[in-house]
Amino acid sequence: MEQKYILEELEINDLPEENKQQLNNRITESLIKRITVEVLERLSKEENIQFDEVVKKRDAEEVNSFLRSKIENYDNIIEKVCEELKQEIKSVLEKV
Repeated sequence: MEQKYILEELEINDLPEENKQQLNNRITESLIKRITVEVLERLSKEENIQFDEVVKKRDAEEVNSFLRSKIENYDNIIEKVCEELKQEIKSVLEKV
């Protein structure tokens, strides 16, 4: 799920460009952290070491390929994490 899609779904896509960029950065950072936690819990110790080596290359496609090969339902996990974050953001916005 793309951040722009999340912004649209949250009905905050009409923010000033600078604010959208800041929000996109925060969403991206949060997603990366959450996804990392999810996947690291599913990898063995040896796979974690391999994962570290792949991450050092800074190639997102290679990272995703590695994780898809090691984690069953990887794409579903990504979707789940995105949906959870979106729901959390909606909940906060409803309180504002």
